[in-house]
Amino acid sequence: MDQCELFCRRIREAVGSKCDLLFGTHGQMTPASAIRLAKRLEKYDPLWFEEPVPPGQADAMAQVAGKTSIPIATGERLTTKYEFHELCKRARLPSCR
Repeated sequence: MDQCELFCRRIREAVGSKCDLLFGTHGQMTPASAIRLAKRLEKYDPLWFEEPVPPGQADAMAQVAGKTSIPIATGERLTTKYEFHELCKRARLPSCR
């Protein structure tokens, strides 16, 4: 956690608001650890937090999304319209009802 925060802080200090920070974990975190990390990174205003938990865990993804102001990005490892539908339902998107 410390290393990730330091990395984001140093990049943000170097580039200011001239560049977007995109933070990805390749689905390697639990919801609890992803939420903890997101809270630490929010102050650096990343454009998104990509795939904080493994794909196929729509409830976990929604849990993380509900606890951070950082937009959650996912989808590159989802392969069917059913997987996307489940994720959209958890996010309560109007187009998925």
